[in-house]
Amino acid sequence: MATYYSELYAGSATPSVLDTQLRAGAGVGHARQRYAKAVCAPGAVVAVGEQVRIKQFKSSDRLNYIYFSCTDAGTTGLVDIGLYKTGASHDGAEVDADLFSSAYDVKASARTQIAVWSEAGTLDQFDRGKTLWELATAGAASYTTDPMEDWDFCVTPTEVNSDTAWTLMVEFYYTSGD
Repeated sequence: MATYYSELYAGSATPSVLDTQLRAGAGVGHARQRYAKAVCAPGAVVAVGEQVRIKQFKSSDRLNYIYFSCTDAGTTGLVDIGLYKTGASHDGAEVDADLFSSAYDVKASARTQIAVWSEAGTLDQFDRGKTLWELATAGAASYTTDPMEDWDFCVTPTEVNSDTAWTLMVEFYYTSGD
């Protein structure tokens, strides 16, 4: 009978020795799960390329679950869901505009608590719990170490929504990287 080991062990030859390089540090191993909810009602048609900045994170934060809910955006409406650098006035450059979702459909029906984690195709469920900078390595920035920056979670329309009463809510379960 074979025995298999997770990445937390040094290797199959020495299964009783934990690999200290791969174990979570005390800040993560004993961290508390955090919850944040952000609601935005723009009160206007959000045009293509405009941004709805939802919440600020540190590049070292670890997202576990993201839930996206919204009202009917009208007969049109597709959005990308991703990350931008915070910048001086929450106007920073793109980290990865569609890291979490690409052309997410918010038209013709309300979305209630839809997990958007693997919608973009670049991430899957096994990427949960990685730091944001690790997730962003596939994006435009391609990080190899933590840049220790503040990043904004953003929703950016790729097709204009047609309803001025559009409201969206995003809920996050995460571990802070501080």
